Amino acid sequence: MIKDEEYILQWLDTTVRFSLNPKGDLTSLSERDLQLITQRARSEVDRQMGFLQEGTLKLFSEKKIKVFINQYHRSLVSLLDSSYLNLSLIGTEDTNRANCCEVVILCLEKLVELVSIRFSGHLLSHQPVARNQSTQIQKDFLQKSRELAERFKSELDCASLTTLILAVIQEFTQQIPSSISYSQILYFQGMISHLERIELKVEQQPLHDRLIELLVGLNFNDRRFIGYYTHYAASHVNQTGNGKMQRLLLLRKRFYQAYLSSDQALNAQLPSLRKIIGNWFKLETAYISKVRTENVSPLDSNVPAISKNPEQPTPKIMCLLSADQIGMILHSLDALRIVQAKSMSAVFENIIPSLSTPQKKDLSWKSMRSKSYVFEENDRKAVTAILHSMIKFIDEY
Repeated sequence: MIKDEEYILQWLDTTVRFSLNPKGDLTSLSERDLQLITQRARSEVDRQMGFLQEGTLKLFSEKKIKVFINQYHRSLVSLLDSSYLNLSLIGTEDTNRANCCEVVILCLEKLVELVSIRFSGHLLSHQPVARNQSTQIQKDFLQKSRELAERFKSELDCASLTTLILAVIQEFTQQIPSSISYSQILYFQGMISHLERIELKVEQQPLHDRLIELLVGLNFNDRRFIGYYTHYAASHVNQTGNGKMQRLLLLRKRFYQAYLSSDQALNAQLPSLRKIIGNWFKLETAYISKVRTENVSPLDSNVPAISKNPEQPTPKIMCLLSADQIGMILHSLDALRIVQAKSMSAVFENIIPSLSTPQKKDLSWKSMRSKSYVFEENDRKAVTAILHSMIKFIDEY
């Protein structure tokens, strides 16, 4: 029975970290030793997969299997990174050792690939990826983004949307390789595959709408897309005159009917796209039902609040918090019903025009209200620290 991943990988570990490590004594390796390492490495994949099948079957517990596979995968990635380093240090002059090291690298790469495929359901989303593999994948994705740009360049009706999508892919290709996770690679592979297969011309269904449906299904929760989608929805609703509520409800229905093709999200640190835009639909629907003449506001609207009496501007109270932090506090006050108005929009509309910040004299209540649904972790910590300071002041009063 297999006890742990260190025992299974003992030969590979010794070979990579000691036998082929240029920082050690490579002169002790004879030509015969290198031949034996090469032969063993070529058969090690089958041996390891056999060990895995035996080991995982005897563990029984699903929880133990998951821990086992993730430890094993991390060990493989670590050995692969060390092997790449060994090869770079050995150089091209020592041909025999370099060839031997390349065979070991091929073995480890194959094992990482097989584990990623056969045990994909057990791997945690933050599992690491070997640096050299990340770099190569980034190069591949960059090339694919250029091919997609060429594919979509004649589709002028959705140029802004395709530009946004390609910008996100290209940003991923510029990440530090060591910061890339297994789940990110799977997400972008899936998204690029969908974009490569989507038909450009379909009767009675514009490409723009099908791209939006695809991104919703992929949980493409990029802030720019959230702003783009709500602008798109708001513009359609606001141009319909008296039929705003019906149009908004129809868009909400289509949004929720989009097929979810991925369990993952583009940004695991943010709420899901359905939660963010779903909340936007809910609040805009409630607001229109109360104020029939009010236009729908997108989440990233930057339209400044218009003074009802421009000749007598409202006196401003300087607040040393950022606009996002103020929005977070007002959102909380409304949600807990500490302040009460006909809607949350009314809370923002009546309070924000009287405030300014060191960064901005005139604040947009619509923009702050919209942004209060999604906030940064740094803002959360800052607001929490301020509340703790207030509590301390009150306690000592």
